[in-house]
Amino acid sequence: PVPAGPGGPPPVPGDPIYYDPVLSRVRITIDGLSDLTPVTVQRSTNQVTWTTVRGGVVTPSGGAIRVDDYEFVPGITNHYRVVGPALWDAFGRTVASSWDTADSGQAYTTAGGAASDHSVSGGTGRQSLGTVNVERSALVDVAATDVHVQADFQLPVGAAVGAPIRLRLNGRAADAANGYLALVEVDTSAVTRLAIQKRVAGTISTVVSSVVAGSNASGNWWRVTLDCAGSTLAATLRNLSAGGATTTLTGTDAAITAGTLVGPSSVLVAGNTNTLPVVVQWDNLVVTSPEQVIYAGSITPVIDKVWLKSLARPFLNRAVVVQDYSDVERPSRAGVFEVIGRSYPVAVNDVRSSRRWQLDLLTGTAAEAADVDMLLASGDTLLVQVPPDCDVPGGYVSVGDTSVRRTARRTVRRIASLPCTEVAAPGPDVVGATVTWQGVLNAYATWADVIAAHPTWADLLELIGDPTDVIVP
Repeated sequence: PVPAGPGGPPPVPGDPIYYDPVLSRVRITIDGLSDLTPVTVQRSTNQVTWTTVRGGVVTPSGGAIRVDDYEFVPGITNHYRVVGPALWDAFGRTVASSWDTADSGQAYTTAGGAASDHSVSGGTGRQSLGTVNVERSALVDVAATDVHVQADFQLPVGAAVGAPIRLRLNGRAADAANGYLALVEVDTSAVTRLAIQKRVAGTISTVVSSVVAGSNASGNWWRVTLDCAGSTLAATLRNLSAGGATTTLTGTDAAITAGTLVGPSSVLVAGNTNTLPVVVQWDNLVVTSPEQVIYAGSITPVIDKVWLKSLARPFLNRAVVVQDYSDVERPSRAGVFEVIGRSYPVAVNDVRSSRRWQLDLLTGTAAEAADVDMLLASGDTLLVQVPPDCDVPGGYVSVGDTSVRRTARRTVRRIASLPCTEVAAPGPDVVGATVTWQGVLNAYATWADVIAAHPTWADLLELIGDPTDVIVP
């Protein structure tokens, strides 16, 4: 028999990647990320082909993510990486006369006006427009020409006075005088317009003419985006404060093929008579395309037992004792047809069916037998995960009609026979949790009891459910 029991090294507190033997999972916990956009956790055994970890597309909360991988390859090095935005900045710092460095680590280059016109405070990057016809810009290098860049902005005034206020989101810029622009213009009637422009050697021309995107009120927050993908350009604008629909423009232009700078700029058009300075605030600057590797690490998870795992209900995962297993079969799906007047029949061939075999599991106590029974009662596709030096067949299986027999009279030792048919892995929409709402209801009488035991949602998600939670009365 192959013995049961947890395997692998114990978790090391503080390690971003470690093996947890309780449910046989690799846990990836990474912080210092952006809450502005999802990131993707991927696994590879050769660092050439990468697979997204089940449940690995996640939006950070408080700058952190936690993803559990139950489908690691045991006994060899598993490489993990977190792929996310090329740039992000939530402007949580305080800086005078500069925008300093984005949260993702790139340094800004600011231009236009005095150094004091560029600052970061109160959770926003600020451009102080104290003179007309002098553009202030803050650009950062993302080392890519094809980009999707997004930023939020706010004006302290509802309408421009005398002449418009123009804000631009730069993309594929070589410097402050060259690049593509998503233009947002607020005119003297508070009408807000969106256009796509290009700037070549300091001269601005229109790629896609402006359209009305809504009305601006003092203090409204807007979100503007710019896409540069080859010769295809797109821009969007949405009033976040008013909850308005998104205005979208698309066009093509091939005049600018190089440049890796992105970032916001703003200017008062000559003739503007708003009370000076007009301070434009920018927030949530993020480049979601291209993506970059934000974190990379590896681990060699070691298991010395056979595990039965439910990817939908991982709290049912159990290390098991394999008493025996049958020969592995692979049924044919070919047809052989006799033909009148011919000695040789005609074969119609197809790929063979998946592997079939029977696993016999030994349980030594009534509790072990009950746990295996609850695992099978779930009806889930199971993962039979085996150590690398073990000849027990493994893989994703659907278990047919099961039976349980005693090993001897008047003993609690049982053998459960599991007819296994190898099947495809569950789809990526199957993401397990270690506890269900039924498990919470079974464990606690009131919400007050839940809160007393688990002050936060993160604490509650650490709860490991009971196997009987799969049975609903």
